[in-house]
Amino acid sequence: ATAFVGTGFECPPRSLVVGVPAEIKRQLSDKEVAWKTQGTLEYQQLAKRCQASLQRTEALSEVEAGRRRMKSADYKFKP
Repeated sequence: ATAFVGTGFECPPRSLVVGVPAEIKRQLSDKEVAWKTQGTLEYQQLAKRCQASLQRTEALSEVEAGRRRMKSADYKFKP
């Protein structure tokens, strides 16, 4: 993600490629490839479940009375 891959760039399979311009950093382990593959499958299943549960609703014409508002100060980033 976010790597700028120029014309003619070549790299071996299972390479970690990052940067601008794209640069090969290292080869990925079997464990890393399995982790990424599983994460991709879970994301695809999530999208399918979401699509299957969609329901048609009417758009709100105004803000609901008493609706709680989120304030950015209420949420703290935890690295």
